[in-house]
Amino acid sequence: MSLVQTKREMVVQGVYASFFKGALSPPDRDLLMFQAKVTRKNAFDVMEKIEKIAQVASDLEEKIRPIALSYPLQRISPVEKAVLMVMLYEILYEDLPVAVGIDEAIRLIGTFSHEGSQPFVHAIIDHVCAKKE
Repeated sequence: MSLVQTKREMVVQGVYASFFKGALSPPDRDLLMFQAKVTRKNAFDVMEKIEKIAQVASDLEEKIRPIALSYPLQRISPVEKAVLMVMLYEILYEDLPVAVGIDEAIRLIGTFSHEGSQPFVHAIIDHVCAKKE
């Protein structure tokens, strides 16, 4: 797995954790760094991205809400929501190509959730990004 993928997985884990405990602390960063076996600089990069995602979380949720009409935001599992938030952030704010974002979202869902969630996450990202283009 590449460093980019490792850091992305750490961001997903951090966003997921923030749903339950709010902002992450330095010990949380150190734990992520230890588990992923990355440098302190990479861990700081991950924490910075988690904070940036938190700053635009309500905007990202507003982009998801009208698409998931029959599935309210509060019913989306925290893992799927974390993957959606991270990948939509990278696509919309960091200009990650949509196809790459969808592929990564599917990979992340396969890693952290169950494959049955992949079509749902794919459809949400596809719909949000169709409005971008």
